[in-house]
Amino acid sequence: MTKRLCVLGNSHMAAFATAAERDAARWPGMALDMFGAHGDALSRFEVQDGRFLSEDAEARARLAHLVGRDAFALSDYDGFVVTGLHVSVFTFVRMFRELSSVDMPSVKGASNALEDGRPLASGAMLRAYGAERLMRTGGIKLALMLRAATEVPVFVASQPRPSGRVRERGGTYLGFSQLAARGDGGFVSDWFDRETEAFCASRRLKFIPQPAETVEEGLFTSESFLRGSVRLAKRKGLAHDDDDVLHANADFARLMVDQVAVSMNLPIAA
Repeated sequence: MTKRLCVLGNSHMAAFATAAERDAARWPGMALDMFGAHGDALSRFEVQDGRFLSEDAEARARLAHLVGRDAFALSDYDGFVVTGLHVSVFTFVRMFRELSSVDMPSVKGASNALEDGRPLASGAMLRAYGAERLMRTGGIKLALMLRAATEVPVFVASQPRPSGRVRERGGTYLGFSQLAARGDGGFVSDWFDRETEAFCASRRLKFIPQPAETVEEGLFTSESFLRGSVRLAKRKGLAHDDDDVLHANADFARLMVDQVAVSMNLPIAA
């Protein structure tokens, strides 16, 4: 019997939508539906009497335009995948711009860390701080809402790391440039994957990390998994700008869906 899953997210859902159409035969035991929109539209939805819906007319209209419906019954699905919505290495890059660990390659001691303006923090403090930051993300809030309302699997899919091209930019991406230059990129990536997996497991969520083969230099997504990404739009085939550094393509999403299939003991066709 085919398992029906719902993928919920923001603009990062587009890669899953494209993969679901292009590679449907790859997952003969699974069917994927999409439910999402750009920005924070899903933050205005809630579970009421077993249905996922919103009283916000503008949010409903955005969902209806993109996916053709504005609500669904949780009982229609055998699992849920939450993608994007800021469950990302960005959260931990920001943390490690402010603080440091004695285990980081760039740290040679407490005085070295202080000189860099990143005081040392204990592992316990970093884990607590990271967990608190994860709790603020829309993705975790949504996943926990679903978890409280259903017993089927709820997966949290890592948002892709940005392109290495962000090193040419400042502002939001400055932390990536700094950590990569110090040789700390791999440390931060590993910390994000490990701590987010533990955080999710303790709350009966299943974390789907970014596949290792899509990561380069420890902290970035390989360009081959970013090229050809599409926008989350009802009109098919609308590509992101060539300058886009954040959105992955269907090849990336296929590897993420493979992990969901493995976790649910569903077949993957060659």
